[in-house]
Amino acid sequence: MALTQYPWLEEAAARLDAMRERLPNAILIHGMPGVGTFELARWFAERLLCESPKADGSPCGKCPGCRMMHANGHPDCRIVVSEFLANALDLPYTPPETSSSSKKLSREIRIHQIRVLGDFLSLNANQGGRRVVLVHPADKLRAEAAASLLKSMEEPPEGLIWVLTAEKLDDVLPTIRSRS
Repeated sequence: MALTQYPWLEEAAARLDAMRERLPNAILIHGMPGVGTFELARWFAERLLCESPKADGSPCGKCPGCRMMHANGHPDCRIVVSEFLANALDLPYTPPETSSSSKKLSREIRIHQIRVLGDFLSLNANQGGRRVVLVHPADKLRAEAAASLLKSMEEPPEGLIWVLTAEKLDDVLPTIRSRS
């Protein structure tokens, strides 16, 4: 995915790309609704998993890593979004075991989505490089999901980077903000 439709994100993308060799455990990208925080986070995840980045640092879009990201099937990336956003963005979503099909789609990230990450967090990178967990938006985590996410963020496995987005920074759990 190119960021050409979001020229105002070029500077932020360049700053993210500059720190890719010495990444913190978690990055929190925040901005007003509609500015492209999810697109920037997804671009960065793709950039981290690209096997042949272009000279300007952007993902090549052609290597196996980029193709798997475009197909929403990269084994070293998990994208955690609400049921509503998964439906809108055509992303995979696993409903909770107690889900009923007649319910309205949830706009919050729920605890079962964070718990499902447990297996992913315990594995080594499938492609031998980094692993990425993208959480969008972190300000829509239910309280119990935020607490579970925080536990996972406290001792991240080597090679794993958390990329979180938020529209309302003040709605993100302070302890999650402090670790990002």
